[in-house]
Amino acid sequence: MKVIGITQRFYRNTEYFEERDCLDQKWMNFFQHLDYLPIIIPNNLSIFELLLNKIKFDGFVITGGNNLVEYGGDCPTRDKVEIRIIEHSISGKIPI
Repeated sequence: MKVIGITQRFYRNTEYFEERDCLDQKWMNFFQHLDYLPIIIPNNLSIFELLLNKIKFDGFVITGGNNLVEYGGDCPTRDKVEIRIIEHSISGKIPI
């Protein structure tokens, strides 16, 4: 079974004054159908680094859903995590 890291979009819920990481539930059905084990990656760089030290990822899916901060997005932590995924993937020759 392949282990796949999957990113989440950022959502600011103004009604509850919460900032949330979100992922459509259809992704889980998709990975289950492929017989992959999805590991949900939070928009938190230090937690992601811990995951990299504990888990051997066979690939990553960057799901989209927010703009980069430099293009009007509002989640710099997501940008940092996804940049780190790209760096890690390039150096380890891991598919994205």
